[in-house]
Amino acid sequence: MRAARGFTLLELVVAVAVFGLLAAMAYGGLSAVLEARATTEAHSERLAALQRTWSLLESDLYSIVARPVRDGYGDPLPPLAAGLETGTAVAFSRLTWGVAGPVRSRVQRVGYRLEDGALVRLVWPVADRAPDTRAQTMRLLPGVERATLRLLGPEGRWQETWPPAGSPRALPRALELTLEVEGWGELSRLFVLPAAE
Repeated sequence: MRAARGFTLLELVVAVAVFGLLAAMAYGGLSAVLEARATTEAHSERLAALQRTWSLLESDLYSIVARPVRDGYGDPLPPLAAGLETGTAVAFSRLTWGVAGPVRSRVQRVGYRLEDGALVRLVWPVADRAPDTRAQTMRLLPGVERATLRLLGPEGRWQETWPPAGSPRALPRALELTLEVEGWGELSRLFVLPAAE
């Protein structure tokens, strides 16, 4: 009878080495795929945040209304203030949909500003504020290094502050927002506003 023949030590070492090489190649490929997926998801989330920001700003600006409000000390604020209100880049009055509960004004005050490297939206619960009224904030777009705002006046000239002297209730014809976003550079969007009354 012939004796049963097994694997030699050399054959086992070669098999383990081949298996190790294949496993290392597979792990490297899987690692690259997972890293690419994570990078793609991060870019996708940032792009979605940018699209939400533009969409929300557009919705707010297209609902703008020429209604002045009062600040927490009873002083009047224009319907749109840019470069004037402390702590905000721009703040304005807008119409909202019906509010459930007690009868309330359909006018809402919203604002946008840079805070800790992000574009933030502010919403005040009432249009005419009391001294203790605080805005609710929503972080919209992280990684914003700089924001610049230009407003097109009725005479066709661009300006960085609003309202123009002598026209506190006037609304601009258009608003251009330029954001300098980390990794993307300058992104600019022009919003044509509804005709002022």
